[in-house]
Amino acid sequence: MGTKIVSDFSTTEQQHILGAFNKMKVKYIGFDSYAANSYSPTLPYSDISVWVKSTPENFEAIKKAISLGLDNSNRVAFKKNVADFQNFDDPNRPFISIGFTKNRLVKVFLSIPDFQKDDFDKALSDAELRKAGVINTKILSVEDTYKSLKASLNRHKEKFLINLEREHGKILNVKKSSKKVFPKKDFNYILENVDLEAVLEKIGYEPQIKKWGKTQHLWSRKSNDSKIVVFMNNALKGYFDLNDTENKGTLLDLLLNEYDRYWPDVFAAIDEVLINPNLANINSDYAKGKYQDSEFEKLIPLDLEQQTKLREKAIREENQILAYTRPSYLKECGLTENIIYAPEFLGQINNIPYESKETQGMTFYNTAFPMRNEFGLTSFIVQFVSNSNKHLGKIYLAGSKFDGVWMSNELLKADKNINATLNGQAIIIAAGTLGALHKVEKDNITKFQFSYNPQYLSENLLQKFNLQPTTIIRALVDNDIDFSKAKAQRMIITESPIDALSFAQLIPMPSEYNLYISTGGFPSSQQIEFINKVLQKHNSEVILAMDNTNPGLGFNTILAGGLQHPLLKTENDIKYRIDNVNNNQNTEETNAFKKNESHLKVVFPKNKELTNEKIKSLVDRIIKNVGAFLDKDVVKVIERVSNQENESFKIAIPNSRRHLTKALDILLKIRAEIAGEGKQYFLVKKPITKNLNEDLQTKKKHPSKI
Repeated sequence: MGTKIVSDFSTTEQQHILGAFNKMKVKYIGFDSYAANSYSPTLPYSDISVWVKSTPENFEAIKKAISLGLDNSNRVAFKKNVADFQNFDDPNRPFISIGFTKNRLVKVFLSIPDFQKDDFDKALSDAELRKAGVINTKILSVEDTYKSLKASLNRHKEKFLINLEREHGKILNVKKSSKKVFPKKDFNYILENVDLEAVLEKIGYEPQIKKWGKTQHLWSRKSNDSKIVVFMNNALKGYFDLNDTENKGTLLDLLLNEYDRYWPDVFAAIDEVLINPNLANINSDYAKGKYQDSEFEKLIPLDLEQQTKLREKAIREENQILAYTRPSYLKECGLTENIIYAPEFLGQINNIPYESKETQGMTFYNTAFPMRNEFGLTSFIVQFVSNSNKHLGKIYLAGSKFDGVWMSNELLKADKNINATLNGQAIIIAAGTLGALHKVEKDNITKFQFSYNPQYLSENLLQKFNLQPTTIIRALVDNDIDFSKAKAQRMIITESPIDALSFAQLIPMPSEYNLYISTGGFPSSQQIEFINKVLQKHNSEVILAMDNTNPGLGFNTILAGGLQHPLLKTENDIKYRIDNVNNNQNTEETNAFKKNESHLKVVFPKNKELTNEKIKSLVDRIIKNVGAFLDKDVVKVIERVSNQENESFKIAIPNSRRHLTKALDILLKIRAEIAGEGKQYFLVKKPITKNLNEDLQTKKKHPSKI
């Protein structure tokens, strides 16, 4: 009956979901690529596809499992009804996808290729037991997997079938397929001699000639609504996907994304292009020769600033970006209008309308947070809306990849008393008033709207204009010459923009200037580099307010260790980062799992103050503070590298909340002592629950001061 696989690479979230399925006694079987990879474990996979029995009892069990497996999170809701469940019969489309991480979902199918719904019980009886991480699951037998794949529309089915034939030819009663051997590839040669646009056409993209210019070419593919922008990066073509900010880079990145990082398929696609004389070695004139009737212009190389401008232009052309006038989503998150439209956040939240056949002619307005680098717009984090039946938004620019971050407005300060108008009446904006300035068109004349908090107005003026103490003042001024950039007192860094807004509401500081930044998840090195540039301008205190989870605590450490504060002594400043390793390693002897482990890397500069002896004592202090009696042998130095300028250490620590918290605490103390003359410029503000918005919605009390 095939080879039984003990463990796999399922994510913790997928294991939670499948564990909840088991607990609620959901009847399901793994199939498609999930089952195929179970029998050919050298192949990678991401989504887990399961076939479920279409009975009302199973429907109720699935609903309970979703609530349990996702910890009652309101980010994913099961909105279908039992009639939808029993009548759904598309074998190539999931009834629902469960989870929060793209390409790491559990996809639920009501029927599968070449099987009827009535076949479920027999298939379950023939299915084999395996483990998804620590969770027992059932997968289709190798014979049923092979039968279903042959009838499926899986774009990688030939790869799966060949591997099944090679691994289980006797069981399937077919001749074993021979494994294709690929010669070693010269990647530089490939990049220089295989045209990116030729590959795009090969994998099903079509050119949108009307949107071609000297800096970009647009390609689209209807099958998955993908839109690719091609541009010149130095002497080679690069690309980015307007609908997926993780999909960008060179033609190798394109093919790795297309074929799920399966190198044999990547090499096969490259070989097909290279052996075709009409496609090979044509990086400069492919499009001109292919589309002779178009107004083709040869692409010119672009630097990072030009690439950003191109990306922003393409995003704006493909999407209708509106001012944020429909705040219902953020209100449902517990936020009030005086926060949503505060001077700090005005203009940093947008509505983007979405309409498709699924919406039956209705337009829905998603909440979108613009991500920017120093040159302009790079992407959006999009929170999509839903009706009572299904999600109707489109996360077409999900995530904060590239090098952009979401950031609140950098406020301006009135340099002197400024004449302005409020509701048609003359007022004075007092010198020193902090606020945000936006250009507006008023009576066909360009003016500027200065938004600021009401504490800058006298009690008499508040009464005169019938304004509440929480009302945001929006005054019109004729020009922007009497304002200068202010320096923020604090830089508050969160994972999501909604958490930043929640922080502002939980800990209101109307008389102080706080700058809010969100990374949209894991802080990349490019994002940290950009945040560093902002920090150098403001010299502000940094508040690390990532989620109160293991990843969030790690993110705080990565940020703190990567940011170089301008008020710290550079010659004594240390750098550090933390990486999670050894995820879910099964030890078969005990049927237990090794503790998740983190590697903390700390780099010390060498100088007269930081001698070898001093550095050794600091490392010993870190180990002593992070470790404890029970795990003193676990927290230890596993690597040491020394040169004339630096001494670096890699320290193994358990990946637990307690150890991660202790590690960051001691690192911040040591940094303050040796580089900050005792002054602490980095502080941690942990949410009480998982994140700050959850704190807000559950009415958790935070101190009024940090």
